[in-house]
Amino acid sequence: MTSRSKVRKPSQERSRVTVEAILEGASQVLRSEGLAACGTTKIAKRAGVSVGTLYQYFPNKESIFEELIDRLLDQRAAARSAVVEATEDTEDLGAAVRSLMDQLLAVHMADPELQHELHKYEATRGFTRLEKYEQQMQGVVAAALEKHAARLRPLNTPLAARVLVHAMTGVVERMSRENPRMLGEPAVRREIAALLAGYVSPTNPVALLDVE
Repeated sequence: MTSRSKVRKPSQERSRVTVEAILEGASQVLRSEGLAACGTTKIAKRAGVSVGTLYQYFPNKESIFEELIDRLLDQRAAARSAVVEATEDTEDLGAAVRSLMDQLLAVHMADPELQHELHKYEATRGFTRLEKYEQQMQGVVAAALEKHAARLRPLNTPLAARVLVHAMTGVVERMSRENPRMLGEPAVRREIAALLAGYVSPTNPVALLDVE
């Protein structure tokens, strides 16, 4: 039986409030002190509950982290569903790519310090859930590429979507490690958009070469 299966799901309002306080307490400790320093004693103190009360709902700190990751992925899924529709219908490739990228980055910019610490925890588990999210995001990007196909170079859409998502994920994760707030800077967002737009541009000189 996994730690996730042992989590007690609250059925009463008072219990739900307690669970939310524990999760918020864990989030605060993760933001301020980081993953390595985030233990159940500190979480309980920040949440304003006893350690015994915390253990009534969560068997260990890992189950708390996993619940936070599940909620993060639920939030991303909800935001992801509107990404393609939110991109502007414009003949300007740069504006279209910037609009799409801003929509995707907005998901990652919500509480970046907390997301970074949860990513570090997920790395210890092999990135299984985050890899699934990336696969879903590739589907979103593929749909956006199809939507704007007339203004792009000829593409192998699934492959291009995979490259784009991996490229953006790599840049976003590395920059967020250096400074989680950096992705909010207009100049940084412009440069990332330029990177992505250059990849799909019909004038990309490398992409027009024959594949050997």
